[in-house]
Amino acid sequence: MDKALKILRAALLVSALAAITPNGAASEVQPNAAYDVDSDFLAEACTVIGQTTYGKIPYFDCYSYFYGVLDSYHSFAGILLAAQRICLPEKLTPKEAYDIYWQWFEKHPEQDQLRAAEAILRALKEKYPCSS
Repeated sequence: MDKALKILRAALLVSALAAITPNGAASEVQPNAAYDVDSDFLAEACTVIGQTTYGKIPYFDCYSYFYGVLDSYHSFAGILLAAQRICLPEKLTPKEAYDIYWQWFEKHPEQDQLRAAEAILRALKEKYPCSS
């Protein structure tokens, strides 16, 4: 076997071994698997848009997540009790919601295990409470 082929085989072996975690499971996360998105993950995912620093959930898009939370809130706002409602500005963008969330998260780092959607809504409620 020639030297170039040996180098290629060694590189492939190293790449394959790097993709295995210590317990022997493949480290790549499947895009169709179910995962919890907590505040800690959201903070990581939104730090590097389009990818995550530690690779917890590939294919995650920060602003799309905020679009989904805002859309879901608007869809269900009419059935919420008055005390649960958030008086959002008419044209709140996902980027603005992200900025509000990030400021809130920096003040509440102990909430890192809270589901991300709940954390976003708590941040928005703190910023835009409805007067009774």
